[in-house]
Amino acid sequence: MIKTVSPDWGVRVGDDIVIDKGSYFGEDPLTPVPEILYHDITKDLAQSKMTVSLPGARSITESDKKPDGVAIAPLLQTSSDSWAETDLKTPTPKFDEGKDKKGPFSLALALTKQSGAEETRIVVVGDSDFASNVMSSGVVKLLAGGAGNTDLFINMVNWLAGEEKLISIRPKPTDIKPLNITGPQRMWLFTIYAFVIPILIIILGCYIWYRRRSL
Repeated sequence: MIKTVSPDWGVRVGDDIVIDKGSYFGEDPLTPVPEILYHDITKDLAQSKMTVSLPGARSITESDKKPDGVAIAPLLQTSSDSWAETDLKTPTPKFDEGKDKKGPFSLALALTKQSGAEETRIVVVGDSDFASNVMSSGVVKLLAGGAGNTDLFINMVNWLAGEEKLISIRPKPTDIKPLNITGPQRMWLFTIYAFVIPILIIILGCYIWYRRRSL
């Protein structure tokens, strides 16, 4: 993982922080839960519908013209309701037209460069915290929406080493069964259980009362 990438590879890590209002964990839009795209690194994660979270991630953009011999594959992508906040000191971040960039963004890329019979591989991630002990071990990672962070990191290392056969999803503790949902999904569940279902029950009760009174 690298913070800045040579122009020879055709990608750049932005001097910003990604805020995703469409897919984030808990109450923190600064912790995106990106879509996992299909690649050798991520295919098992995508098929198992595991989530990863990248707190305080930077945006990664591709150059308009890719260098010769370089192939770029996105691994993680934010929703269309995301933006790259350039004012890193503001306590109330908001999208500023003409200053901030609108998403979706890549948060991780896999790069390969062919030079004759040799192939060079690089993985670029807009956040280093996702692989830290806090985000990749124990109950904390599960509570932070990063159930797949460990697998993602190890799969990246295996892919970089050319050990695709080792890419997999590791066994999880049987006593921990997290419900991995994003902030917007939690809001929908809250709305359904706190408002929709009670209203339907009230309406049904009124209907039954009216029917019985009419008899």
